[in-house]
Order: sequence, then C-alpha cells, then structure tokens
Amino acid sequence: MHPAPQLARSPRLVLAAVLALGIVAVALALRMWQPSPVAAEQSVSSEIDTVDDLSAGKPASLGKPRDPLSIEELGYAEALAARALPASARTLAGEPGAELLSVDLASLDPDTTTRPVTVTYYDYAADEVLAVRVELYSGQVKGTDEAKGLQPAPAPSEAYAATKLLIESSDGRKLGTEYTAMTGHAITADDLIVTGGSYYSTSVTRADDACGRHRCVELQVQEPSGTYLSTADYVVDLSAQKVIVLVERDIESSLGGS
Repeated sequence: MHPAPQLARSPRLVLAAVLALGIVAVALALRMWQPSPVAAEQSVSSEIDTVDDLSAGKPASLGKPRDPLSIEELGYAEALAARALPASARTLAGEPGAELLSVDLASLDPDTTTRPVTVTYYDYAADEVLAVRVELYSGQVKGTDEAKGLQPAPAPSEAYAATKLLIESSDGRKLGTEYTAMTGHAITADDLIVTGGSYYSTSVTRADDACGRHRCVELQVQEPSGTYLSTADYVVDLSAQKVIVLVERDIESSLGGS
C-alpha cells in the first residue's frame, strides 16, 4: 500500500484528511463531469488533522448502506483505495501515492444493499483525477476512473501549499508588505486563514498558462483578525510550482495576439 499523503499542518488553516466535496459525491462517473468556465469551488473540511490520524483496518462494525461514513470507515475506504493507485501516481510532494481529495458514499439508491464508496485523488504525475470505487462490506476495489482536465475543489493541503508558494515568491511580496502593515508581524502561511478554489481559464479569457490541464488554485486569504489580503491577482499553478500574476499574463497574451 502506498503511504497515505501527509497533509501540511497549520493552526489556522483547517486541515482535513477527507473532504466531503459535494461535486464529487454527485458526479459519480468522472466522464459525466463538465467543468464550468472558471471553477472556484470551496473546500469543506472535517475534524481530521492528517490522513495518518485515520485507521486503515476494517472497522469492527460497518454502517448500514446509506448511513453516513464513520471516521473508521473513512480510513478503511482510503486504505483500500490506496492499494489500487497506479505505481506511477504521485502526491503534491512528489511521493508515491496521490493527493487525497475526498471520500464519499457512492450510491444514491435508497434501496442499495451494499456500501460503495468513491475515494477521489489528484495524481500530480499524470495531472489527472483518479476516482477509486471500493465496497466496504466485501473489502473489494470495484474499479478506477481516470480523467484529465477536471479540477475538483482543492484539498486544504493543496490550499496550504499554494499559500506558501505564493507568499514565498517574489510575485507575492506585496502580500507580505500588506500583512505586516496590518499586523506588525512577518507573514507566514501558518498564521493565515485560507480558502482555496480550483481555477482554469476559458476561451473567453486570453491566457497562455496551462490551468485546466494543470492543478491551479486561487486563494482567498485572511489575516488572523479576519481582514482579507489582496490575492485576486494571483493563481498558483501547483503542477508547475509557479505563481501566475493574472494582469501580467493577460497583457502578455494580448500583446502576443492570443
């Protein structure tokens, strides 16, 4: 089994090992997903600090088919799914495995007699979403769907990584200046309240970046008292590990005739 992806810790960024992303729960088949022009889906988090806090073993008691998943079942489902990940898959940190996005009940049928679960990951090696279908009663993996160009809401670990990349970059230097003016302290990712959204460009927006094919995140960032910092001009491309300054990008695209 691949090691479960470790989520970055932050006292103010609420981290979660499993994210109840409504989009993923409803869209059971990845092939049916149609991305909106610009996605800015908020992440929903639960009270789990890291994936390592979850038990990988089969729970002594499993819920009824449509019962909400217990913490123990979440860990069990993720452990089953992790065994089915491609050997080439990688987390955001470049480690074997894939970045965990969500663990959701997979059946909307009120009469189902099984307990199917979809565990959704992002594979940074292939830049694609992986949805692994497992069945908890039998402990079996039922299949894996792969899809490129789909960008579910980022996990808190991804939002945290994007925040660090932004504030440590030369492009994001003015955020540090703004933060210090507000608080009197140097900016760190651990002191920020962050909401991440997935982002990709459209034919309407002139762009020369790879967002959509790459894992791009836009951020809403607050300092500890709740005041928002000015982050609307930035998108962080986690696949390429770079910051995109939207105004500069659009000017360059216009001059280039794209």
